[in-house]
Amino acid sequence: MRYRSQLTAVVLAALTILAVPSLADAQLGGLIKKKVKEAIKPPEKTNPAPQPAAAPAPAPAAEPVSNSRDPFAGQRVPGTRALVITDEMIARVYRGLDVEAAMLKDLEKEIAAYPTPEKIEACKIKASQTPEGQRLMNLGNFVKEGMTPDQIQAGMMKMSTESDAYYKKACPWDESKWSDGNRSDARRAIRTKAAAKALPDTATVIVKGLAGIGLNEYDFAEMIERILKYCELKKTMDVRPKTGGIKTPGEGKDIYWVYTEGELRSLQKLDCDGFKKKYANLLGAYA
Repeated sequence: MRYRSQLTAVVLAALTILAVPSLADAQLGGLIKKKVKEAIKPPEKTNPAPQPAAAPAPAPAAEPVSNSRDPFAGQRVPGTRALVITDEMIARVYRGLDVEAAMLKDLEKEIAAYPTPEKIEACKIKASQTPEGQRLMNLGNFVKEGMTPDQIQAGMMKMSTESDAYYKKACPWDESKWSDGNRSDARRAIRTKAAAKALPDTATVIVKGLAGIGLNEYDFAEMIERILKYCELKKTMDVRPKTGGIKTPGEGKDIYWVYTEGELRSLQKLDCDGFKKKYANLLGAYA
């Protein structure tokens, strides 16, 4: 921040004064101004010394080939099974997408209502031009001729403390609140919350055993991915329900897109164009 940099410069000036307490009073003002100017000069660019290359991390142990898109892949471990697309699951995904869209819309409203870094900086410039702002930027209001080194140091600390409090009150915003990183974190949290809202229909019997249980963000994303892939396959191959379902190659060795007969029956009722449009609108909010 420009104002904190100036305060830091002034502190440097005061430290220099501490080192020469025997200077004549007439030289005090000139010395301070000189040191302040020197302190606020931008540092000269220097090329950092080359750092030794870090030793390469050991390669992770190779994992066995698996097919995450096979709904029965989980049966390799007794007692587990991957999620399967059903009428109920499609309805849950729709609920999650609707919640995600609403939360993203609220987030964008919150971001839009928050002052931009440029507006915050303009606020601080305006605050510095008030009588109080001018008083706080005047070193002479805190450091007087004839002061001892300890008194000068105390004066500088008072100037810094009062300045920080003044600008925080005049412009009470954080320039970094909605940085790219913070926006990304907020959107990632929304995806997790939306997945948790992909709840079973309370009218179904299964909810008695799964009451209040949504999806985790990875299962939610995989359901969306498999539904979108079905809509893509529908354009180029016969995806009507059939005994044994369908299995078509994916990208990578031993990777296939697999849909059971029951999944195909549920997906046959899906409005692919409507689902893709809903998801495309959602992606637009992330852009």
